[in-house]
Amino acid sequence: MFRGFFSTWAGLIINAVVLLLLTPVLVHGLGAFYYGMWILVSSVTDNYGLLDIGMTYSMQRFVARYRGANDRQAMNETFMTGMSVAACISLAVFVVTAILIGLLPGFFHLSGEARSLFRVLLIIQSGTIAFSMPQRIMGAYMNGLHRFDLYNACGALQGILKGLVFWAVIHFGGRVLAVTVAQLLIVAFMLLITGFATRVADPQLRMRSQNLSWARTREMGQFSVFVFVTNISTRLKFFTDSIVIAHVLTVALTTPFNVVGRLMEIFRLAFYPITGPLATAMNKLEGEQRRPEMNVLLLRSTRFCTLLAFLGGEMLMLHGRDILRIWMGAPYAAYYNLMVILTVGYIVMLMQQGSSAYLYARGGHKVLAFLALADGLVNLALSVYWAKSRGLAGVALGTTVPMLIVFVFILPWYTLRVAQILWRDYFQQTFLRPLIVASLAVPCGLLIRWQVPPTTLVKLGLVGSAEGVLFIALAYRISLDDYERDRTRQYITSLLYRLRLLKSHEYEIARTGH
Repeated sequence: MFRGFFSTWAGLIINAVVLLLLTPVLVHGLGAFYYGMWILVSSVTDNYGLLDIGMTYSMQRFVARYRGANDRQAMNETFMTGMSVAACISLAVFVVTAILIGLLPGFFHLSGEARSLFRVLLIIQSGTIAFSMPQRIMGAYMNGLHRFDLYNACGALQGILKGLVFWAVIHFGGRVLAVTVAQLLIVAFMLLITGFATRVADPQLRMRSQNLSWARTREMGQFSVFVFVTNISTRLKFFTDSIVIAHVLTVALTTPFNVVGRLMEIFRLAFYPITGPLATAMNKLEGEQRRPEMNVLLLRSTRFCTLLAFLGGEMLMLHGRDILRIWMGAPYAAYYNLMVILTVGYIVMLMQQGSSAYLYARGGHKVLAFLALADGLVNLALSVYWAKSRGLAGVALGTTVPMLIVFVFILPWYTLRVAQILWRDYFQQTFLRPLIVASLAVPCGLLIRWQVPPTTLVKLGLVGSAEGVLFIALAYRISLDDYERDRTRQYITSLLYRLRLLKSHEYEIARTGH
């Protein structure tokens, strides 16, 4: 899992840097209205991801299971099933778009030039989604093989291309239409690159029509239907805010909410280096019927997720206003309250990523799916209701309140019931030590901030780095056990040796202790 963890972190850092640099370029280059229009169309087309009916996660799960069982034929059939479904979804995207073109402009109260622009952008963005469907299936296959290095290399390349091309388009006077066309061309190119990477990941893969299997389709479909229900919740929570704001408030207000949402997205994606390899490892252990090891992994991963959630939450809570001011400009600091509201919800949700991976592997996804759907529906209803009286803060509250209910009370209870773990043991092995770390780190962070006010980007970087190093040091000493500290030292030593920063005899001493 360490290779998958660190390669995913590397890819995440690259894409996060591109996102942070690119957002102000697009916002100021396109203007609040046209950027808001682009985000609105993206929010609509992002929901096309529901059309895969959970097949992406199912691909990763079954590939990991069959790899653990060493079933080559089943892996071939799983891949061809996923690709055939992706082809059907790509066609369905254009059918759905043909319907929405006539319905959505009126729903968002668009007229004149804005109405025409919305339709053109929707058509182009639909093509982008159609190309991305088979790319996502191939990415899931690589993750199932635990080739996160190749998957993340493709993701990093796509992020870098998007950053460079978008910047060039804005720099040479391109507008929102040119940006959208550039995005389509990048995704089409990356489809070819991802196909090549898949062949490198699994040279024995046989892409033949004979490997299309109705039995495999039925097996994956029975599992993916519940993943689909969970995905509906995810879309309702993370991809409908712009739609609600455009319908209830105005299109222009989607821009500041999206700016805050970009930071929340980075916060959420910071957990994928854990959850991606974790899901694969959980499914592999389940395929080998190693339940005790799964419970150990559940407790350990929940503790790590809690530490990371506290670290990210501390940074956003203490420095969110300065981040917005330095990153986007002084007017955006006024939306710090949105960040505080959303950060609370994200912390409790991200702490439970280990539970979600565990339940999917154990087959507890059915209850989880309907629980997630209820969460998403309540989220949407509250966001619409509170947006009318509280504006953007109401939309943020509509997201956070259901998260608190589900991820503080309901999901932990159900997970412990499935795993047959006592509440006392669960608390002691997952939350107790991270809470001690946070209780020490936050006052120290406030002291550092008081001594060095983060008024510039350099000072913000220095203060954030100091707080991060302090938090990691406390976590290493207090939260990790002897085994975890030993594994961490071994991996860092091995990494330094591969980077030629340690000589052979130094590596042996560090590895063996003599």
